[in-house]
Amino acid sequence: MIEGLRFLPQVQAQREEGGWYLTCDDCTLDSAHRRFFRCGWLPANERTGGMGEYPGATICPGYTTSLPDVEEAYRALSWRRDGQLGELYDVPLTSLLRICVDLADLAVKKQERDALREQKQRLEAQR
Repeated sequence: MIEGLRFLPQVQAQREEGGWYLTCDDCTLDSAHRRFFRCGWLPANERTGGMGEYPGATICPGYTTSLPDVEEAYRALSWRRDGQLGELYDVPLTSLLRICVDLADLAVKKQERDALREQKQRLEAQR
């Protein structure tokens, strides 16, 4: 789940740019490629490759970013940014939820910084 929290903003940016990165439901990879890309639906001993542009990923980010707990943490982040997180739940917030929301927030901020850095590099290259 931690990987999903870390990688969702990056995966989402690639999805928006028209990259090949879809969700598990949309995956068209054959079994050999699923093993290479470390599909989360496969047993760990069948996963063979690495995740190149996702340093530290042990499972395909398409899988980890689609986990219900990851989606819930990002939903809670949206409510927190609006100052309404306490209104979202009928029970007191758990420490785990708070940590997950913090991790999601850090990942979003990292993606924003990376996007600004890339934009700056493109502008400097045009000079």
